[in-house]
Amino acid sequence: MTEPTPQQIEEHQKMPILTHVVELKNRVMVSLFFYLLAATICFFLADQILDFLLGPLRRAGLRHDFHLIFTSLPEVFLAHITLALAAGFIAAFPIIASQVWIFIAPGLYRHERHALLPYFIGAPLLFLCGASLCYWAAMPLAWKFFLSYQSSTVAEIPIVAQTRVADYVSLSLHFIIIFGLIFQTPLVFLLLGRLGVVSHEFLGKNRRYAVLLALIIAAFVTPTPDIFGQLLIAGPLYLLYEISILLIRWQGKNARPEIHPPTT
Repeated sequence: MTEPTPQQIEEHQKMPILTHVVELKNRVMVSLFFYLLAATICFFLADQILDFLLGPLRRAGLRHDFHLIFTSLPEVFLAHITLALAAGFIAAFPIIASQVWIFIAPGLYRHERHALLPYFIGAPLLFLCGASLCYWAAMPLAWKFFLSYQSSTVAEIPIVAQTRVADYVSLSLHFIIIFGLIFQTPLVFLLLGRLGVVSHEFLGKNRRYAVLLALIIAAFVTPTPDIFGQLLIAGPLYLLYEISILLIRWQGKNARPEIHPPTT
C-alpha cells in the first residue's frame, strides 16, 4: 500500500472543515428564508401588529384628543418595516432555533446535549415571560405615569401628548426586548453555577453589589432617562437575581454525581 502524499493528507484534513462550512451555510440559508418569509407576511399585517402594540397605551387611559402623528412622509412606512422585522423574527424563531440545534447537536456528546437542551428551550420561554410582563404590566404603568403630565399647564397653555408613530414603536420594542433579555438572568447564573464559576453562597454574600449593578444596568439600557423607567428595569432584574440564588441552590442539591469509567 502506497503512503498518501502530503497533498492528499491536506485535502483529507480540510474536508471536515469544508463539510461544516457547507452545513452552516445551508442552516443559515434556511433560517434566512423563513425569516424573510415571516417578515413579509408580517409587513402586510403591520396595522394589526401596531394595534396590538397600542394595547398598553389604551389601558393607560387616554384623553379623547390623543393622536399618533407622523412628521415625515416615510415615517409610518418605516415603522411598519420595523414592526415586520421584529414580528417576523419572533414568528420564525422556532425554525431558526431548530436550525441552530441541528447544526450544533451532532458535535456534542449525549450528556452534553441533555445538559444544554433545557437552556436552549428555557431561553425563548423566559424571553416570552419577560415580554409578556412588560406588555401587560410594565408598559401600561409607564405610559400612565408619562401621560399624567399632559394635564399640566404652562402660562395657561395646556400640555397634551401627540406622540410620533416611530417613537412609540421604537420605545415599545425597546422595553419589550430589554425585559425579555433581563429574564435570561436565571439561565445565565444557572449555567455559571453548573460550571462552578459562582455558587449560591457567593451570590448571597454579594447582594448589595447586585443592587448597585442592577441600577447601573438599568441606567444604561432604559430607553427613557428617568428614575421611574430605571426602577421598572432594576426591580425585576434584582428579583431575578434572588430567584437565581434559589435555583442554583436547588440545582446543587439535585445534581447527580459524575460517573467516571473505571480505570484499568
